[in-house]
Amino acid sequence: MKNGIVLFFNMLFISSNYSFSQKSWELNLDSEIPIAEMSFIYKPFIGLRAAFNFKDTDKLKLGVGFHMFFTKEDTFYYFIGASDYGKIRYSNYVVIPMFLNIEYKLNLSAKLDMGIGADLGLYHVFYKYHNINYIENHESTTLESKGLLAPKLSLNYKLNDDWSIGLHSKF
Repeated sequence: MKNGIVLFFNMLFISSNYSFSQKSWELNLDSEIPIAEMSFIYKPFIGLRAAFNFKDTDKLKLGVGFHMFFTKEDTFYYFIGASDYGKIRYSNYVVIPMFLNIEYKLNLSAKLDMGIGADLGLYHVFYKYHNINYIENHESTTLESKGLLAPKLSLNYKLNDDWSIGLHSKF
């Protein structure tokens, strides 16, 4: 399960992005929606990401973020055989990404641009779960760091000089 959750975070989330930027830095408010198996456990969330732009360009960025997914229920129940059940409790799922982003932007119009690039970095993940049934009483705490190279596509619409709305997809 440990590797599966990290894989789900990297591949199975839909995200949108609201940005405030100056020439050398930007602050992003991200919303992400879990899909596939993660959608049964975790709610959509709002995260924060800050990035520093090298040499007043938006092609190379160094950034860090904070994302926290909250569970949908305090306890999840599942059947074991015909007459018994087990229960499992998940903690909130915390992700702290640190990344180097390389992106090329193609201006489609004065306010709309499309980007293609990649994030290279580390994702630090923390979560806990407690599984109780008649066979076992198991608790697990996971703190992992995973390297990541994620191709990225983006579409950004500038509202004005300081604000933009974007859709970003990483694979």
